[in-house]
Amino acid sequence: MGWRVLCVDADSLSCRTAPAEARDGEPEWGRTEAFSDRVAVRELDRLAQAMGSSNPSVVGTGMGATWALLLGCQSRSVFAVGCIGARLIYPRLGATKPVQPLEMILNLDVPVLLVEDGKESDQEEGSIELAEVRFAAFGIPVEVVRSSAPALDDDHSANRLADRVHLFLSSTPTEPS
Repeated sequence: MGWRVLCVDADSLSCRTAPAEARDGEPEWGRTEAFSDRVAVRELDRLAQAMGSSNPSVVGTGMGATWALLLGCQSRSVFAVGCIGARLIYPRLGATKPVQPLEMILNLDVPVLLVEDGKESDQEEGSIELAEVRFAAFGIPVEVVRSSAPALDDDHSANRLADRVHLFLSSTPTEPS
């Protein structure tokens, strides 16, 4: 196909010693909140650059999708971003999460696929709609896929999602315009 994909999941990057108990009713947030966005994006950029001369796309799930989006905002090493269940609005900011991901999109110059995965705990209500408005205001190409059920809960849903990501990546130019 001629393109490379860097897949991002929060489990491979987040701190194993972060508290596992729920914070504000969100167990994953307590764990990923302890891992710095800056550190994650710096590491992902290093990996993207190491993939060779052709820029990869970056696709993430959950918190990894948020880091994929932030990488797309800060790096010239990727040609497309796929976000499955990204947290676009953090419930609170702090030292490890200093900026809202949705505020960073004005720095994007690559196409984005946003997949709403049906998990209300991971995505603030209305964040996808707000993202669509913001992307349009900045002229950033975005495709939104809405799902009423979590996208990776069964093989059929996961296969449909993989096909959708493949279609998005295969229709995206591999070099920035």
